[in-house]
Amino acid sequence: MFRLEARSATPAWFNLALPLLAIVAALVLCSGLIAIADAGVIEAYGVMLSASLGDSYAITETLVRAAPMIFTGLAVAIAFRAKFWNIGAEGQLLAGAVASCAVGAIPMPGYLAMLLMVLIGAAAGAAVALVPATLRVKFKVDDVVSSLLLNSVIYYALMALIEGPWKDSFSGYPISPPIEDAANFPVLIEGTRLHLGVIAALIAAPLCWFLIARTTLGFRIRVTGENPEAARYGGINVQRVLLSTALLSGA
Repeated sequence: MFRLEARSATPAWFNLALPLLAIVAALVLCSGLIAIADAGVIEAYGVMLSASLGDSYAITETLVRAAPMIFTGLAVAIAFRAKFWNIGAEGQLLAGAVASCAVGAIPMPGYLAMLLMVLIGAAAGAAVALVPATLRVKFKVDDVVSSLLLNSVIYYALMALIEGPWKDSFSGYPISPPIEDAANFPVLIEGTRLHLGVIAALIAAPLCWFLIARTTLGFRIRVTGENPEAARYGGINVQRVLLSTALLSGA
């Protein structure tokens, strides 16, 4: 007989080793797929490393592309601490992008445009995340299924926009309206696309940790996720915490 038991304490080295082990496992699994495709594994990983970290341009492009992924990862991490299984973060990202784009296409002063794009984008993502959370709280609908299926709804809504009202009437190309130059985040290094959003993403990570580990709301989120019955006994409104977590995650 084997029995799995939760660790009473996790050593510091284990927290560092686990992500590295996950990366190694992913590389090993992908090596099999590359080999099946009759390509060189070492050459393929060499190209990937060179294209992502080979020079200053590659590094800045990697950071630019990583920024929205960092935000999306943080969104999922926050939701999971409350055991709200937000598998719809991709759809929430798309909804925020659509809303931000709609605002950014309106001529207005640059700083106002950037602020409104952030706020409206966050509000759109929060509104989408609130749907599966409300279905779970009110009707006991599985949040894994509802949030996952909502990704397709948002995706097809986006396609309807760029193939319909947003479609370029002159070229017929399906594309969103161009964002005003003043509404773009300032570029940090001339000649690259490294912008202020990358710094915001890097700052957001420790802020999310602080929220979860050092605030009252974070404590309620953690308790709700670990033991909702104990949370209710302690006077925590579990349903309100789940809805709040969904809004925060989506935003």
